Parts: sequence; C-alpha cells; structure tokens
Amino acid sequence: RERPQWLGWRFESKEGEAKPRKVPYYADGRRRIGKQGDDADRKRLVTFDHAVSAMAAGKFSGLGFAFLPGDGLIGIDLDNVIDADTGEIQERASGIIRSCQSYTELSPSGRGVHIYSLGETKSHKSNEIGVEMFCGRQFFTVTGRHYPGTPEQVTPIRTEVVSRLHQVIDAARNRPTAAPARLPPGGNADRDRIESALAFVNADLGYNDWIAVGMALYDALGDSIGLSVWDYWSSKGSKYAGRAALEGHWRSFGNRAPGSPGIIFKLALQEGWRAP
Repeated sequence: RERPQWLGWRFESKEGEAKPRKVPYYADGRRRIGKQGDDADRKRLVTFDHAVSAMAAGKFSGLGFAFLPGDGLIGIDLDNVIDADTGEIQERASGIIRSCQSYTELSPSGRGVHIYSLGETKSHKSNEIGVEMFCGRQFFTVTGRHYPGTPEQVTPIRTEVVSRLHQVIDAARNRPTAAPARLPPGGNADRDRIESALAFVNADLGYNDWIAVGMALYDALGDSIGLSVWDYWSSKGSKYAGRAALEGHWRSFGNRAPGSPGIIFKLALQEGWRAP
C-alpha cells in the first residue's frame, strides 16, 4: 500500500469468450496500454488512496496493483484451486502457500489466491495447472481478503521455492497430452457425470455442437442409453422435433471413428459446471 503502483480494472466481455476479462485501467479512466514500466506508464499509476477514491467514484469493478521492472516483487497466481462449495483447497496450492510464507489473499472469485513475495525471477506460467509466477509486469486484482494463516506482510521468498515453482510449471507445460479415454458404455457413474454436465449445456446451441454432443453420448453410453439421454436433453430446446428426428442421425453415428464425451464437459465448463 505504500507504493504508487495502483490502478483499477473493469470486467469486459469479448465475443466468443465464456467469461469476461479483467482489463486494467489507470485511475484517470484511460485503459492501460503501451509498455508496462516505462515513464508514461509509471506516471499514470497512483497511490493506494487515489485508486480507492477512483473506485468509490464508480469508475472500476475493482482495485489493481501493477508489478513493475525493478520493484523487487514476485506475484504468484494460483487459479481455480478452491472449491467454492466446500472451501477446500487443492493440495498443490496449499503446499505453495505454505512454502512462500508471505502475504496471500483470495481472488475476486474466491476460487483462486494471489501471493505477494519479495524477490526477482523470470515470469513463467502453466495454464494446464493454473499456476503463474510473474515479475516486472502484469497486475493483480486486489480484494484485501486475507487468506487465513498467512503473514500480513510481504516477505522474501526463498530461492529454492522459486526454483521448485519453475520446475512444477515446466513439468506441466512439457507433459504430453494423453489421448482421450473412451468411457465404458452404459456405466452408471459415467452417466451421472455426463448428465450432470449436460444440465449446464443449452440444448439450443448450434447444429454442429448439437450433433457433436449426440456422437459423444453414442460413444460414451452406448446405443440405447445414449439415445435416451440425447433425446431427453434435446427435448429442452426450442428446436426439438421429436425422438424420430434424432434417430436418423443416431444410426449414422456408428459408421465413424470412436469419439469422446470431452465436448460435453468442455461446453459445460464454459457455463460454470464443475465435475462432481
């Protein structure tokens, strides 16, 4: 709070993206663009109190803190590591928090955490496991919601912890992508999971996605059960033309290579579903 590195951010939606982005803005209302850390950028960043006043005036969705070259700070962002229903945190994230032993707070969603540490390193991230470590650039959305059991001050991070984080990120980035496993047809646990996901997917989605969902159900649940699930889900849409209209497509699904229910889970995750 003592550093003049504050700004705000706003939610902004972009066509084709399921979730709005958090876009940084200077306190004067201008979007933060250009080279981060140059003279023009630093002149527009403000004190904590100034940023709070701008937010109180309704300019922003939240506060932000900008990391700058040479500021001696490392930001560690752990994304989607807390179960919103139970409050449980992933084991990996809990270990990282314990290792850093520095000021940590909850993200705006309450499902992630932000760790501030004193130190220097190169920026590095893995979208695969939701771990990002940056230094000299980017910004944190700031909530002030202190994560329990962590220090209230920003403290130096140990060199071995930084090295280990880079190793974890490298391992995730270099991990080969496994071929999607084909689920055993008709398994009750698989059906429960798939129907849980389908409940989040709008049956009025585009034709190609609708067909892709049908093919995924054919491969995952088998002929009889899969058709029943596809028919029930499709009946929720405004374009539903009856079971007979589905059966012609269904018979053709057996004449192609096996697929995967991954498309169903992907569509559901975009709408906020989480696997039970």
